[in-house]
Amino acid sequence: MYEALIDQLRHLIDEQHYDEALKILDEELSMPYIPSEIEPVLRQLKAHVLAKRPQVPRASVLTPSQIVAYLNLDEEHQLAAIVALSALNLRAQVPLIREAFEVLSTRALKSLLIRVCLDQALTEEFEMVDDGITYTFIPAALTAPEHSDGYQNAKALLIDWLSSDNPSLLNLVLQQLDHEALIKLPESYDAQEAMDLALRVLYPIYVQLVDESHWRQFLIEKGLAHPLSTH
Repeated sequence: MYEALIDQLRHLIDEQHYDEALKILDEELSMPYIPSEIEPVLRQLKAHVLAKRPQVPRASVLTPSQIVAYLNLDEEHQLAAIVALSALNLRAQVPLIREAFEVLSTRALKSLLIRVCLDQALTEEFEMVDDGITYTFIPAALTAPEHSDGYQNAKALLIDWLSSDNPSLLNLVLQQLDHEALIKLPESYDAQEAMDLALRVLYPIYVQLVDESHWRQFLIEKGLAHPLSTH
């Protein structure tokens, strides 16, 4: 089910049918139950649509004071605020960025803001608190998620395992890998973490879309052994 849904959404986004994609995403995200491994993929796709869709909201029409107002509302408005920030020269908005890190409600939103700051190579030092841990970082000194050795090696493993047998599953899993790498910011995955990362993003999606017995068979076929296989 979700493989076909993700493929449909990716096609709509590629064709720039943003309104239709957003409608489907809102419907799916309003469901009473969404598999935990699928929800971040849907939310990432929604963030991508909102960033691309010119009508909601246009970053160019949000002033810094409006961004502050958005930051103090719900998650969707906070996401819109980050999209708006990404269109500004952030070197002139350092106090606003610091305020954003203080009020953003989820790790995913905080990490997305870090990515925006990284893309503009900000050299100021920022602080973020998440789950009781304080992170201090300089965006320009960080490694982009997709450039980390852990991400690249994990992606290569997933492509090797799935590209021939199940390309639709591969697309879904790579979306989840992108999400995992993003929310790791301001840290990044190293090469030694690649195997665990690849298996961690693949396991819940594989079991949800196929089943546990096929997962164990998959591990045998690929010559893999992992504690998750006993779940």
